[in-house]
Amino acid sequence: FFRAAACMGNECPSAVRRQNGSSKCPLEDPGAPESDHLKPSQPTYWEDACRFVTDNWSVIGANTIQWYEFSAYAFVEPELAENFFGGSSLGAWLGYGTTFVARPLGGLLFGILSDKLGRKPAMLGSVSLMAISTVGQGLIPRLPVLGTTCLMLCRIGQGLSTGGEFGTVSIFFVEASPKQIKGFAATMMSFGSTLGMLVASSAIHGLRSCLTAQQMTDWGWRIPFLTVAVPALITIWSVHADVEETDEFLDRRKEDLQGADNDLAIETVTVLSEYWLQGLLSITGQACRMSALYLGAVNIPTWMVTNCGIPASTASVFTMSGLLVGLLLTPAVGVLTDHLGAAKCNLLATGLTAALALPTYVMFYHKGANRLLGLAASGSIGMMIAINSSVFLWAVGLFPVEVRGVTVSFYSNMASLIGGLSPTICSLMSNPLTPAYFMVVAALCSGCAFITSLYFHSNGGQPVKVAHLIEEPY
Repeated sequence: FFRAAACMGNECPSAVRRQNGSSKCPLEDPGAPESDHLKPSQPTYWEDACRFVTDNWSVIGANTIQWYEFSAYAFVEPELAENFFGGSSLGAWLGYGTTFVARPLGGLLFGILSDKLGRKPAMLGSVSLMAISTVGQGLIPRLPVLGTTCLMLCRIGQGLSTGGEFGTVSIFFVEASPKQIKGFAATMMSFGSTLGMLVASSAIHGLRSCLTAQQMTDWGWRIPFLTVAVPALITIWSVHADVEETDEFLDRRKEDLQGADNDLAIETVTVLSEYWLQGLLSITGQACRMSALYLGAVNIPTWMVTNCGIPASTASVFTMSGLLVGLLLTPAVGVLTDHLGAAKCNLLATGLTAALALPTYVMFYHKGANRLLGLAASGSIGMMIAINSSVFLWAVGLFPVEVRGVTVSFYSNMASLIGGLSPTICSLMSNPLTPAYFMVVAALCSGCAFITSLYFHSNGGQPVKVAHLIEEPY
């Protein structure tokens, strides 16, 4: 009965033949020519996109929760500075930057795990470590030395887990998706991170509206860290139960091309030597996206309060508005990437970021008190965050599948250092518009990386191949 139903649904040649190990469908006329046999219909672009989202909702949810956990620190930075850094905002941002120092190491460790055991085990490990580190932050005692030390240890744990998740999930999204929607699938990485930041920002804005400033300083800052425990457990179980390993990894494991004797030292040498040029392209190419995300979404509420005199509640509204715009535009950027091509779409992103960064910050600085203009500037921030999400397909495709886990994870997290340390760097400068200049320089550097990769691709993959996923449209 099910075989007949499969043939009626045009699935017999692909599903039943694999099941029987036969080249013929058992319900077809044996005497009929092969061209007359039923053939499966080709799914449309939107059918593939919808199916990908429904099949991988647990991974998107895991990515969202991880970025909620990761960004919550930045949105309660004033309370953490008061409790653990003697009221020093610079000290709190240095603590935030500690996470990014640990991220390349986490990318390396989980990347090797991803290449050796699979994308799924690496995802489970990174999500679990993030949940433990985040809940741990909510339980830290308010003691001068011990509390600060425990906070830094938790931040290092978050850095290791985010470093592993960042590369592993982006690889999973690209490898688990059909060819025609790989750009859309890759932008789900940015969709999850933006959604996580939006939820964190909204939750903390709601807490500040319900609690007094003293209550928020005393115990309210713990709530965003502690409430993540239950959804994190649900997500971990969903990934464990529902997610399947990617076909590309399984094919490579069957071919046994990784080698049984590979160890950490060999993988490290591979990353630092054989693929150093692709790694340099990856770091430089992602600089624009990293600076737009961390300066335009994470650091900007503190910047508006400190430099523009904008009330904290209004700054939170502007931040949430920008993240909402970015969230809504990100899927459209994925569709644009699939039709225009990864490198070309990235060039468009760097051009828009370089053009919009300075006017956006000037509008905040001089006209931030005007809510309408402030919301317009927030929309500009959201547009820059969204358009730069096209970089993930390009970054994953720089490396072949056999070393993709360790290379993408390591080099992408090296790129995150640029964005993660940018708030600390900009806070040391006296010019309030330094974040805008930082974003413009980062955009120009990324544009040079994309132009270089286009040249390598048009030159037949010389001196290095930069398109290991799709050739056209590159």
